Amino acid sequence: MTTDQVKLLRRDNVVSDEAKASGVTLEGLGIVPQPIAAVVPAYLDRDRKVSQYQSRRVD
Repeated sequence: MTTDQVKLLRRDNVVSDEAKASGVTLEGLGIVPQPIAAVVPAYLDRDRKVSQYQSRRVD
């Protein structure tokens, strides 16, 4: 574990009832959670050595 991870684990990271009541949640802020499988491909595609539209020629 890193030092930063230990620091993050010192505090509760569960949304409190008070936060839910006041609308300070992802949904309350207009943020729609996305599954990681929907997001990761966009990050991985930008690091490809060959574009998906290029042929994979070896000279």
